[in-house]
Formats: sequence, structure tokens, C-alpha cells
Amino acid sequence: MPADAGTLLAIRRWVGTSPDDTDLNARWDRLGNVEQTALEVLETRRADMVAGGRSFSVSGFYSQGSTAEAVKSLDDDIARLKAVIAGNPSGVGMARLSRSDLRR
Repeated sequence: MPADAGTLLAIRRWVGTSPDDTDLNARWDRLGNVEQTALEVLETRRADMVAGGRSFSVSGFYSQGSTAEAVKSLDDDIARLKAVIAGNPSGVGMARLSRSDLRR
């Protein structure tokens, strides 16, 4: 079941414009949760940044060298998401959205 526009927007608030909707829908269909979907994207992005060495970019929008600050920023986002998932949002003002047909 593809994510609706509101769900995609909630995921994009965490991950930005990349990956595309097709990729996000596939992850959403498998995971069924905004935070888990966003976490998977950010963890993959961090792994690519560290393994790829020098750069990270979103085609046409953003490019940055793989500096310690960039990795730290991703680590901070990942930690905030994990806190939300654990029920400890520490001031993060986001609602948890889950698919009703997946029981977790």
C-alpha cells in the first residue's frame, strides 16, 4: 500500500528530497512507519557517506564533502529518530504515523 501525500511529507521532513517517492514507498510498504522509514534512509545515507569517502549530493540540490561535521549531523538526526521511536522525543514535535494494516 503506497504512502499517502501526508505520510511522504512526514518522511521528507526527516530525509529531504532524496530518495524518490518510489524508493520511499517501497520502504514504507515494508516498514509501515514514518520514523523507521526515515531512519533506514538516514542510516543508509550515513553508510554511503562514510564508505564513499569524499562526497554526498542530492542531484541538482545539494552537495557536500564528507567531513566530520556532515557525519555528525547525520548521527544527530539518527539519534533524534531513535529517541522518537523509543518514545523519548526530547522536544521533537512530530506525530507517529503507522499503517493500520501492519500490527507492530
